[in-house]
Amino acid sequence: MKILALLALLSLAGCQLFGSHNSTRDPVGLEATFRSDGARVSLVLTNRTDRAVGYNLCLSPVENQQTGRRFFDPLIDCQASLSLLQSKERAEMTLSFGASDLPSGTYRAVTTVEAEGESREIKSAPFAVR
Repeated sequence: MKILALLALLSLAGCQLFGSHNSTRDPVGLEATFRSDGARVSLVLTNRTDRAVGYNLCLSPVENQQTGRRFFDPLIDCQASLSLLQSKERAEMTLSFGASDLPSGTYRAVTTVEAEGESREIKSAPFAVR
């Protein structure tokens, strides 16, 4: 059902969702906060557009900026399906890692959003793991 709704959304005519925009901020933003109490990464995806976007934070890795290696939450049980994030809404998820799962370094959270026939990978601002 969600896939059908997304396909209907993608077939709508209109301005490009990921094209040029007047804001200095990305129209769809991803924030990541590392909490050392248990090696958790909190993700917040914000849709600042006037259209819904498809997303799946469950499949979002964190990427080590020095090595390019991506780490996925080892305990999460998720489905490879898209959810719709409506205009001006936010979605949140917490990824949990074991104490030794994330080596020290600088990371960014990574996710893919889809809308209007376009798919784009977005990354959070860097955060440090010590």
